[in-house]
Amino acid sequence: MKKNYLFLFFVVLLSFQTSYATKYFVNLKASGTNDGSSWTNAFTSLSTALANASSGDEIWVAKGTYKPSKDGFIILSGVRLYGGFSGNENTLNERNLTNFETILDGNIGDLSKSTDNATHVVYMKNVSNQTRLDGFKIINGHSNNLSNDSKGGGLYNLGGRPTIANCFFSDNFSENYGGGICSESGYIKIENCTITNNTVEGFGAGIHLSQRGTATISNSKISLNKSIYGSGGAISSGNGFSSLTIDRTEISGNTVQDFAGAIVVGDDTSVTIYNSLILGNTAKKGIISMHTTFNSETHKIINTTFSGNKSTEKSSRSCTLIFNDNTKVANCIFWDNLAPAGNIYKFKTLVDPLVSNCIIENGHDSGTDNITTDPKFKNPASKDDAPFSSDGYDFSLDSKSPGINTGNNSYLSSKYNLDINEFERNFDSHIVDIGCYEYQATLSIKNNTLLNTVSYYNYNTKSIIINTSNISKIKYQLFDLKGLLVAKGTTLGKSEVSINNLNNGIYILKLKDFNSNSIVSKKLIKY
Repeated sequence: MKKNYLFLFFVVLLSFQTSYATKYFVNLKASGTNDGSSWTNAFTSLSTALANASSGDEIWVAKGTYKPSKDGFIILSGVRLYGGFSGNENTLNERNLTNFETILDGNIGDLSKSTDNATHVVYMKNVSNQTRLDGFKIINGHSNNLSNDSKGGGLYNLGGRPTIANCFFSDNFSENYGGGICSESGYIKIENCTITNNTVEGFGAGIHLSQRGTATISNSKISLNKSIYGSGGAISSGNGFSSLTIDRTEISGNTVQDFAGAIVVGDDTSVTIYNSLILGNTAKKGIISMHTTFNSETHKIINTTFSGNKSTEKSSRSCTLIFNDNTKVANCIFWDNLAPAGNIYKFKTLVDPLVSNCIIENGHDSGTDNITTDPKFKNPASKDDAPFSSDGYDFSLDSKSPGINTGNNSYLSSKYNLDINEFERNFDSHIVDIGCYEYQATLSIKNNTLLNTVSYYNYNTKSIIINTSNISKIKYQLFDLKGLLVAKGTTLGKSEVSINNLNNGIYILKLKDFNSNSIVSKKLIKY
């Protein structure tokens, strides 16, 4: 009898596990039974898939444009959404986010106006850390009402712990907080995302964070967002938000009417920034700024490059960086910024922030081992060009840069030990470079685990074909023979990278596997 009970227990357990993780398919063009069970029988409505899904389920969404209700696509706890499919894939590795755009579009009413758009394109509340939004383009949210309806035009996360990965947020609006994203309390992770051309009237045109939450932003780009009247062109934090960590992220070309063109930091937020590029942002006062005198948290800004930022008003707060005396600023570059009151300013504190091993134009009145020599970027823009992003420019170090091997290794973190291009800091066991780029003296093969990846030049399409179906995700970079980076990106599955605008000649293609950190480089000839 006991054996029978055990048998029944395992049958029930197996049944539970089977029902716990269902995979649903969504494809606008599916013509089968439309029950979501396969690509052939896929749902044609994402809202229908979300209504059927429960915690542990996955939803795979094929290319096309999907429109939510006025309240947005509501994602329940533990549900994982993936976009970027053509509609016949069997594994996530086969996705191609570039060729098969999956768009969540909040323009649900009169296409000629935005005021009747979805209040949030995506909405999450109290979701678990198993919740994931991955591989979508999120556009045209318009939050302009009272309370929560004036927060997070693209995404509003309340109290949840989701991961947002491989997503593109653009052309979203909020009246008060977070044109692109608003996250309150909980813990949000943003990975490999682009947040651009979003607008807010108040705080945080790109992202707003508040209410005792934490956030990690990595390997992302937050650019060309605008705050019409407020502050925090890229990011704002406030109302007790606990901690913000930024790694390998570009924050560029954001504009505000008041202060903090890039980031405004609230009273209780502890900020850590590693290996990031902050350039071409504009404001009246300050590029990264403490909000008030009450912030006594500990902050770190390590191996980060500030260039071409513009703080225009002639006041004591017209600086590139305004932080308290519990701040460490090390291995950073401050060059060609318009900052009437200086690049680094202590905000009504008794002790200067620790400033060490930095390149600072016009110097700094305290700190150790700082220099004032031109860092020699390869192809920079100027502060006169602001606002701008890195597109078309190159802020990596020239071979003659004084920033090469002159940082301080003691400030390195084993957790954040890659530069903005995903290459190891302390390259070839040298002293770490200053700024967000680690100079690559050679393009040698590190190991051979990527040698079976298919990559070649296609003469007919004037493009590089990269097929990584056997690898989860890779980063690709294309260099000319002078070492200038001319193309870069990430790919899942098969990608076609156009190089039609490049001159004929020899190039070096460098591939890196995100899982194993293995690197391979190969020569390509464009003709």
